[in-house]
Amino acid sequence: MTTLTTNFADTLEQTLENVKNQVRKQPADINHRLFLFQLMAVMGQWSKSHTQLKVCGEMDPANLALMHVYNEALQCEAFRAEVFSGHVRPLVFGKPQPWIASLLEALRLEDAGQHAAGQRLRESAFDDAKPTAGSITTRSGAQLEFTWISDADQRLGPVLEAIVGGKYYWVAWENIRAIELQDVTDLRDLVWQPVYFTWANGGQSPGFIPTRYVGTEAAADDDLRMSRKTIWKPTEGGAYAGLGQRMFATDADDVALLDVAQISLRVEGQTETESHAQLPGTNDTHTDTPAYAIKTASFNLAAKL
Repeated sequence: MTTLTTNFADTLEQTLENVKNQVRKQPADINHRLFLFQLMAVMGQWSKSHTQLKVCGEMDPANLALMHVYNEALQCEAFRAEVFSGHVRPLVFGKPQPWIASLLEALRLEDAGQHAAGQRLRESAFDDAKPTAGSITTRSGAQLEFTWISDADQRLGPVLEAIVGGKYYWVAWENIRAIELQDVTDLRDLVWQPVYFTWANGGQSPGFIPTRYVGTEAAADDDLRMSRKTIWKPTEGGAYAGLGQRMFATDADDVALLDVAQISLRVEGQTETESHAQLPGTNDTHTDTPAYAIKTASFNLAAKL
């Protein structure tokens, strides 16, 4: 494959122009287009990213599986933005919990300008959510034991964003037994971290965790867009919302998503009825080569992190 590290410039905008020029010079080189689809996703150009992805599928049928999976991920980004604007509600996996409804209602109230009421509802939801204990194994091999875990973004807290079976979910930590995070090797992994979920009922699903917090794609800071750092901005209601790479908070320490290799949780088993049966795309065993694991344009991502 063509090595594309030379296309990286000082800014993402300059890099985008470099890659576009490569595509113009070599329109039949699929590696340039694969890289362009990923770069446009990093920059939040969802529609243009989809167009390049579609062309890649048309140019080589070997990319059809990748096109299908990432087209769904791109569509989920638009829906995800609507969720955090309080306009729509995500799918919720597991037994419905009133406190999840409260978290979602808090977003709606804040969108309506009722910030104090939204924050009160959110704080009540945090009090009602069941803490989940477990451990984190980092990519360096370190072990972190905790008695509770949450998303460090206070709009989420006891729930995790997930894309499974092409759909966007909020999942309570108590419904997850383990998360295995795949190696970060492609630029698209800075937007969607590939994972394997093991649910509390024993079922397993490949999927994604959005690597970055919603809205990060619009940031002026390339370090945020490239998931190199995280910043926190206070909302009018007093909560802190993240931009950049996702962070997990625990009673032991905070950990960045891309530093995590595995999360193991001590949860009680659930029946199929309690867990709403299986999620779309759920299998009892891992898929040997999920579509998101297919390698595309070769470049030294580690040097860019």
